Amino acid sequence: MKDVSGWGDLHLPPLDWASLEREPFRRAFLDLPCEACRRKLGITVSAELGVLPGYALRGLRDQEILAPMPIQAQALPLVLSGCDVVGLAQTGSGKTLAFLLPGLVHIEAQRPLAVDEAASPMVLVLAPTRELAIQIADEATKLLLHSQEGNHPGGLRAVCLYGGGRKQDQIQSLSLGSHLVVATPGRLLDFVISREVSLLRVTFFVLDEADRMLDLGFKGDVVAVSGQVRPERQSLFFSATWSREVQELTNGLCHQGIMPVRISVGRQGASGEPAASVARAGIVQQVVVLDYPDNAERQSAEKQRLLEEHLHHTRAASEDHKVLVFVATKAFANTLANRLCEAGFAAAAIHGGKSQDDRLWALDQFRMGALVVYIFFLLLLLFFYTFCLVHYCLTFRFFFVGGFCKPL
Repeated sequence: MKDVSGWGDLHLPPLDWASLEREPFRRAFLDLPCEACRRKLGITVSAELGVLPGYALRGLRDQEILAPMPIQAQALPLVLSGCDVVGLAQTGSGKTLAFLLPGLVHIEAQRPLAVDEAASPMVLVLAPTRELAIQIADEATKLLLHSQEGNHPGGLRAVCLYGGGRKQDQIQSLSLGSHLVVATPGRLLDFVISREVSLLRVTFFVLDEADRMLDLGFKGDVVAVSGQVRPERQSLFFSATWSREVQELTNGLCHQGIMPVRISVGRQGASGEPAASVARAGIVQQVVVLDYPDNAERQSAEKQRLLEEHLHHTRAASEDHKVLVFVATKAFANTLANRLCEAGFAAAAIHGGKSQDDRLWALDQFRMGALVVYIFFLLLLLFFYTFCLVHYCLTFRFFFVGGFCKPL
């Protein structure tokens, strides 16, 4: 197993499931074969499904979510019919609810956690980064706000496990009940090996951002985690791309090698297959080239002028508009944030030199609209996920300003 978490090479063999007694669980909640369900896609309100917990529907209404997004309308009937599903959709497409809602149905159909099973989740979601894991857990917590109305005394709890957070705090959270766990692979394996958490009761397994998981070198960890989860579980995979590596991973993790049902939301390539790398529909991309090779000072001043001009234009169009700016170095991220604050913009920088608390604070402020400009060290883009609406995205790097992205 590849060491990507900082605690060395550890051997975690898969469990011998044939020798373990397992409780049966309900996998299908809609009486439709997967293929029939595929032909009958297109729910317009989540309540049409008839099996979602009332408290979950109440949680959706509290958030003013009145109709499912395309990925949810396609995925929910399939997942609730018992299918293993691969969903191809971009970040921000609404896929989180496409797996959280049926996950709650799974939990409600099972017996409550016993006292000695507090750290034995029934739903497991793996995410490649702590930022994404935290956001998924936050979304789950919103749905669980009134879960005491369900079948489990005291309601349900979602717990988030990720590297960089205090282990003792996370262990304490597990001990209070962990019906749904969202985790990064390294920290989860650490807790499985130390027996802080058991995956024996997991029946609903989700791999989010599968392509990013592979990009970050987590394949070995994902396979190791999978070996600790009962083989007849229901498995869901969500990815922005459909590369051969992603296909091999998903096919290898599905129930008894059965091919999952694949759905796609977004643009397609010329052959009809999901495009591996394509801009989301509705985005205009522009490249502005500044070429002053013999005058670095003028180059910098002109970039600053263009940025401030663009920000003023953005704010004039709507005070709700938000802007992401990507830069090449941590030092310049700090410098640019200070300059923009002096110019009257609510701006903050994020990079690896900031503490985890500072990064999460800035992310929350940006999501809520308290920050208008979010300045990003370019390499940290791999670890950035947000569910807020971004109206403009700019890249400052070397001798150009590029990627002015604006929804039509």
